[in-house]
Amino acid sequence: KHLWHIWEVILLAEPCMVFGSNPEIVASSVSACMDLIYPLPYSADYRPYFTIHDPEFGELQNAAHCKREGNPTLVGVTNTYFLKAYSGWPNIVSVGGGDTAGGLTYNS
Repeated sequence: KHLWHIWEVILLAEPCMVFGSNPEIVASSVSACMDLIYPLPYSADYRPYFTIHDPEFGELQNAAHCKREGNPTLVGVTNTYFLKAYSGWPNIVSVGGGDTAGGLTYNS
């Protein structure tokens, strides 16, 4: 249902947070998001598993800073604190929930 919009977000390298309960699922989902635009390469930086201990954590709370050199625009996270701290991010994909959509929900 939301795959087309996710494809567009990834193609345009807009800020996108992939949230889940398991680092393996989150990292795989970030990779799957980038695979949506194959054979085109993902044009921005990304972090398959991003934590509050990463140096860019504070700077990325404002989604506008994602486009700066070296800052990721696609991050995978498991800590629920990110949902509050990065509430200004326009795109959040939740994976691994086990709902009828196969565990994938999308908020834009």
